[in-house]
Amino acid sequence: MRFALLGVDADALLIARYIAQSPGHSLVWGCELGVAAAQVRALAPDVQVATHWEGLLSTSTADAVIVARSDNEDERAEQLRKLVQEAVPLLLAHPVHNSMLICYELDMIRRETGCVMVPYVPYRWHAGVRRIGEIIADRERAAIGPTEQVVMERAMPERTRQHVERQFTRDADVLRGLCGELKSISALAPGGRAAAAYSNLGVQLTGESGLLVRWSVGPVEHTAGATITLRGAAGKATLAVPDAGLPTTLEIVATGKTEQESFPAWIPPATAIAELERALRREGPVPSWPDACRDVELTDALGRSLVKGRTIELQDEEHSEHGTFKGTMTSVGCGLLVASLVALFVAAALARITGKPIFGYAPYFILGMLVLFLAIQSLKLVFRGED
Repeated sequence: MRFALLGVDADALLIARYIAQSPGHSLVWGCELGVAAAQVRALAPDVQVATHWEGLLSTSTADAVIVARSDNEDERAEQLRKLVQEAVPLLLAHPVHNSMLICYELDMIRRETGCVMVPYVPYRWHAGVRRIGEIIADRERAAIGPTEQVVMERAMPERTRQHVERQFTRDADVLRGLCGELKSISALAPGGRAAAAYSNLGVQLTGESGLLVRWSVGPVEHTAGATITLRGAAGKATLAVPDAGLPTTLEIVATGKTEQESFPAWIPPATAIAELERALRREGPVPSWPDACRDVELTDALGRSLVKGRTIELQDEEHSEHGTFKGTMTSVGCGLLVASLVALFVAAALARITGKPIFGYAPYFILGMLVLFLAIQSLKLVFRGED
């Protein structure tokens, strides 16, 4: 496959390096590379470095586009809208945008155009994480018994608010893959809503599976990465996954016995491209773009939980243009009814003050506005039916 690169971050550069070294793929085009342009050229000497990103809208430029995060989120959002409208296959850094609304807007466009969008979530594809998922699913035969708690501890070298929120978004996807949909979130940190509080953030989540899920972040003691622990009725299972892609070991302690399972070093970009190829064959990637939207929604709820100091419940709603239209019309309709009552009082007051028959015209004006509002409801006919 021929790949293009829009922007550069750590994930995009890692994928680009793998593509450059892979005999079956090539990096042919790049834009917004910044100071990393020389590094990209060293990886792929034949890459065409462009100054305008619009060349990506033509499918002749590349078979798929790797999209990195950007400091200019407004521009990135507009670029993504146009790329999804043109159904350009995308492999996206996760989260590629921090706005939940933008992510769901892209999802609505994706459903209309059929665009292939694969979020890059390396831990979701790790063999050890899949094994953890098997232990959770096999409640009857698992050595530790039915899983009761899932604890994920993240060790990070940089624990700023931006880095912690991005990492939580990715880890939320892993936890959702292990435990099913998560319905509520409660965040706790020393210092409350202050940015410094994120360096020791703790999060508790619950979902439809009934499992208690905990996530926390702390400093790096030995190696940056994550430790996932399952606590069951008969023991526990612990998996340490370093960020560097090193070999990992799963330790299961149950009924006084200790067992270990080893997993070799892994190459996340290889699995990411395999998922992209599956998506292009319409087999569906894991995770999907709706999964990515839900991850960003959880991170948004995390921030609100810290600010309000309480548990935030999430609603499992399907976001669509039709649903957005109905929600908007409901709000506008309520506003018109309240404004109509206020207008009557204002017209009566003005009529009393000026001595002119202003009040007599008010009902006709209000009637005209309400008739126009009802006429706008016919716009729902432009939405496609469920079939």
